[in-house]
Amino acid sequence: MFGQKLIKLSLNRVDREYLTDNKIEKIRAKQFPTTRLEYVRDIFIFSCYTGLAYIVVQNLPIDSIRATCDDSWWLIGKRVKTDVSYRVPLMNIPKQILDKYANILPGGLLLPVINNQKMIAYLKEIGALCEIDKGLSFHLDRHICATTSAFSNDILWKVLPN
Repeated sequence: MFGQKLIKLSLNRVDREYLTDNKIEKIRAKQFPTTRLEYVRDIFIFSCYTGLAYIVVQNLPIDSIRATCDDSWWLIGKRVKTDVSYRVPLMNIPKQILDKYANILPGGLLLPVINNQKMIAYLKEIGALCEIDKGLSFHLDRHICATTSAFSNDILWKVLPN
């Protein structure tokens, strides 16, 4: 055969970073001097408890909230990037955040999400104000959800086939 090449791969173990419940609570409880930081904090905390990616949260429509037959509330939809369905239980903290912004946004969206570049800059500012030594990001929040929020609340996520 022609064109064959030997490729060597090496795998390095990567320890995923996450925030402890104490640090999440520190961010939640912090009073910020501006509404822009409050918005970003709320979106970040919402993502920490739902595990949803930034782009999903940015485009989260009102009709993604659904009640089930046992009267629990869920966020149901499809991921933008992969078109994979998700079902996320709405715990109290994300519900409170949604209630805070209910009926104030145009276009049927649930949360006041600004562009990603500004979010990243404002998250750095929030981290500094809260004395968090890890760089806050919307990718980190997904690890937070998997390692702290979900496990401490006995929640399992299920990815549904298309």
